Amino acid sequence: MQDAFTDPTLFPPDAKLYFGPITVSTTKDAALASVPVAIGSAATTWIFTLRESGETHLISLWEMNDATATSDTKSVIVVGKIIDSHSLEPASDVTVEAWQSSERDSRAGSDNYWRIPNWVNPRVRTRDDGTFFLTLHDHPRLQTHQYYIVFAAHEREYAHQGMYVTMDRVAHGQIIDVGLVALRRSEFSY
Repeated sequence: MQDAFTDPTLFPPDAKLYFGPITVSTTKDAALASVPVAIGSAATTWIFTLRESGETHLISLWEMNDATATSDTKSVIVVGKIIDSHSLEPASDVTVEAWQSSERDSRAGSDNYWRIPNWVNPRVRTRDDGTFFLTLHDHPRLQTHQYYIVFAAHEREYAHQGMYVTMDRVAHGQIIDVGLVALRRSEFSY
């Protein structure tokens, strides 16, 4: 992993990315690697989580920009597979994004509603087989303790669909398997 971050061919030379040393720690059921990153004049920390689920190894990445978020708060991994509802084929390269919920079970948006410093919406893309896994962290300033997971948040060809994940109703380290998500293309929306 350290070699990957020091390989200058992996990142564009004009990106002005600088990586600090990798720190590795373990919990009861996961390995965590944190990497300080300087992007231009901004600094952040990338956290990689490696977790084993049966015979499957799950690795995810999330950004920790706010020092108050490093406390021992709850984190979960949301996994699933997205298929096209019309063809039933795996939907690859689809965005899965977590939005802050401003009111429990009723309102959410892609904006930084709770004004968390340096907030970046947790976001992943589905793999070729349509699978995804997204790590969510119960940020101390997220007063509703709830995210709205949006499937195809930035895809024009897919209708937006989603689901709530309520962090105070799940166990730390829990893997939430949403199973198959049949994503409607916009032209087939009803």
